Amino acid sequence: MENDRRELEQTQSRNVRDMQKRLSELEETTKELTSLKYRNEITINELSSKLQTLTEEYQQSKDEIVKYRKTNTTLENDIHQYEKTVNHLRTKIALVEQEVKSKQEVIQQTNDRIASEQESK
Repeated sequence: MENDRRELEQTQSRNVRDMQKRLSELEETTKELTSLKYRNEITINELSSKLQTLTEEYQQSKDEIVKYRKTNTTLENDIHQYEKTVNHLRTKIALVEQEVKSKQEVIQQTNDRIASEQESK
């Protein structure tokens, strides 16, 4: 009986040591995991902040693109209008030049007749 008791105490003592060792390991693991959790929370907060900033920048960029597209469309319309005006004015210039040429020819013919009449006199 004494032997059984001693054996039981030794077994119990060994179990207690094993349990204490296991408890220490679990406490260390818990400490490491808690530390990792806090580091991850900090990283998540930093990344969330960066994401928000990038999302805002992205939205601003999209808004700018829309604005520039509208401006581009307006400028393209203005260019088209200016080209129409330039072409219209070129046509007018060509017509006026033709009129001037015709009138110069008439003046030349008139001058030639006058000169011819004066020579005949």
